[in-house]
Formats: sequence, structure tokens, C-alpha cells
Amino acid sequence: RFDATQAYIGEMSDLHMWSHVLSSSEIYSLASCGSHLQGDIIAWSETEVELHGGVAKYPFDPCH
Repeated sequence: RFDATQAYIGEMSDLHMWSHVLSSSEIYSLASCGSHLQGDIIAWSETEVELHGGVAKYPFDPCH
């Protein structure tokens, strides 16, 4: 059940979560736009979110 007192307020983009620690080279590749690894637990493009209070989800490409 949605509780407004526990809601996140702010902006969030390209959120991913992995089931393992990323290697230094994977982190560097993400930071330098060398790759776009999708999280295996949460992948931004595939995550269904429940939106409340006029919140919108927009496509995001950090490398363009």
C-alpha cells in the first residue's frame, strides 16, 4: 500500500541493480559510455513502477 510519508521525492534515472559486485572494468565502461549493462535484478528499461501524484517516467540515455 502506498504511504505518502515514505515516498521518494526527487529525480531518479537509469537505475539498475545486480546480484553481484561489478568489476572495476565494468564500472569504468558504464561511466565512459563504453557499454550499457542491464541489471539482472532491476533493469531501468524493463522495470514496471507504480506512479503517483503526477509522476512521469521518461526514456533516458545518459550517453547522448
